[in-house]
Amino acid sequence: MSTIQAKTMREMIAMFPDLMTRVAPRTEVIERAQRVRDAGIGGVCLVGMGGSAIGGEICRAVLAPSAKVPILTVKDYMLPECVGANWVVVAVSYSGNTEETVSAYEQAQSRGCRSFVVTTGGRLGDMADAATLMRIPAGLQPRAALPLMMSVLYPLLLELLGLEPFDAAATADLVKSAFEEIVGSGRSPRVVAELLTDRIPLFVGWRHLSPVAYRAKCQVNENAKALALFAELPELDHNEIEACGLYNHRRVVPVVLRSAMEDGRAKKRAEATLRVIEDAGTVPIEIWGAGPSPVVEALAVTFFCDYVSLELAEMRNVDSVAVHRISQVKRLMAD
Repeated sequence: MSTIQAKTMREMIAMFPDLMTRVAPRTEVIERAQRVRDAGIGGVCLVGMGGSAIGGEICRAVLAPSAKVPILTVKDYMLPECVGANWVVVAVSYSGNTEETVSAYEQAQSRGCRSFVVTTGGRLGDMADAATLMRIPAGLQPRAALPLMMSVLYPLLLELLGLEPFDAAATADLVKSAFEEIVGSGRSPRVVAELLTDRIPLFVGWRHLSPVAYRAKCQVNENAKALALFAELPELDHNEIEACGLYNHRRVVPVVLRSAMEDGRAKKRAEATLRVIEDAGTVPIEIWGAGPSPVVEALAVTFFCDYVSLELAEMRNVDSVAVHRISQVKRLMAD
């Protein structure tokens, strides 16, 4: 499998829609998933860290409402005790060497769980058998490999859950069109980044856009080396809303990711929340999503926010690829 050639973060982000069609689960893996599904599944547990975890978070948010079994996400060394032999565990690690994910995968193996692996290689690649291994190309930063990991993770989960199959090419085209619609609605990623200059963004999401808001926060942290916060609706209205009077004083700007699929109550809540924040002295930024389905909208808004984080990095004149402090922690852990 060839290595992807991309050196800059701008090159990596620009590849987003195309990466969705670069690989697909092998027939052998899909057939194993069908047999596992037919034997009965108690639940699905998605394991990963950092940039390798966000695909699982988006899949859970999109698929949980229609899944007949629970979907959990784990970002830790340990699996919950409820994850037993009748569960499916999917370990996702771009490098294949993420120690928390390797530890959780080893637990899954010891408990007899039906397991699958998404990776470029490393220890996980060595541990997984051919019928459960979904190998993807190396060459990217893990956080830039989200669409690549989604291209195998999402269809695998659809098969395990007995849901409609995934058309990668059609979905990629829809994501590209939805992204263009978001950009064409009035605010480009550069304009949003300029509004966030010397401010702390608080990314807010609802349902399938909640993990997208979390992803945006993490992208600003890693790409722009800047502070960013995350919250989700409706939970924000039960606690953090009481602190919104401090937003302007602390230079916090809510960036509210709005969904074209908001139902009546969700839309009313979002508008009420925005009104309270404005009355408290801060003008929020709204980014409206687009697309015919939750997964398309989630990926399109992710694509847009990835560019926002890159524009912030360039405005701050920082290296959007390097992650020196993450690397420092890993070195200290290895000592």
